[in-house]
Amino acid sequence: MNKLILSICVAEILSLSSIMYFPALLPDFQAEWGITNTEAGWINGIFYGGYVALVPVLVSLTDRVDPRRIYLMSSLISAASMIGFGCLAQGTWTAAAFRFLAGISVAGIYMPGLKALSDRITGANQSRGISFYTASFGIGSALSVFLTGLLANQVGWRWAAELIALGPLTGFALFAFSVKPGRHLPPDKKTMIAFLDLRPAFKNRSAVGYMLGYAAIAGNYLDSVLGWWLFFFSA
Repeated sequence: MNKLILSICVAEILSLSSIMYFPALLPDFQAEWGITNTEAGWINGIFYGGYVALVPVLVSLTDRVDPRRIYLMSSLISAASMIGFGCLAQGTWTAAAFRFLAGISVAGIYMPGLKALSDRITGANQSRGISFYTASFGIGSALSVFLTGLLANQVGWRWAAELIALGPLTGFALFAFSVKPGRHLPPDKKTMIAFLDLRPAFKNRSAVGYMLGYAAIAGNYLDSVLGWWLFFFSA
């Protein structure tokens, strides 16, 4: 595998180490804080709210600024969300605030990281790199569950959060070292479409086909999220 692809994939896995922290320890938080199933559902759901709210903005920005900058900033936000959670989380509202930050960080890590990779890899290696990168998201999520459970059992959930923050910090360092700044020219005002204008994408039949295919795949994931949400809300 190309060294750059490997470095970006490993950085992604490390940067996503906080993604499953709260769901993995949900029974512990419910027992310690006495939160209801509905409150637990809100804390879980607001993570995805942060992601959905910022991903259109941050991904659109990759056409205007080097996605490397967005990725690095988001890795720091991920680490800050875990440090803040470990130090300050006391219940529903504080936990929700830091999980919202964690969702924002994923919005700036996953797709901007993919854009940074595709900008720097050409030819046959590009499609291979994209495949490895997208698969690494699942590895990062699984590793997050494993590390959260392991560390929480050893040192408690607060120290586990602080230690897990080392993941995105290490991912930040690896990405910054491996991915050199790109030559991003200022956008041409005559040809650049309006910010967040999605109409050109929907006019591209090939792009729409890819979007529908991805939505069908992601639908299985969203179904599981919705199922958990309804479970907590109705229980």
